Amino acid sequence: MELEQCLSTLRESWRRARDFVTEDGGLATIEWAALGGAALIGAVAIGYVFLNSTRTPANAVGNHMQQCESSAPLNSGATTSCQ
Repeated sequence: MELEQCLSTLRESWRRARDFVTEDGGLATIEWAALGGAALIGAVAIGYVFLNSTRTPANAVGNHMQQCESSAPLNSGATTSCQ
């Protein structure tokens, strides 16, 4: 009895999945999901390129700020020499 019920549920699920894919509404949903996935992949790729291209300039700014911070006590707190 349980096997028959399991097979019946499996057949019904398969039928619903097949109907979803073959109907126009189901196809439109799949297209939107693919478009959303492509947009997400594009955003991640752009973010990766942007973050990697700004790493060197950001490190240069950080190093300059660190040098100013370390020289400020030697100049009585003045950072005017750091420009």
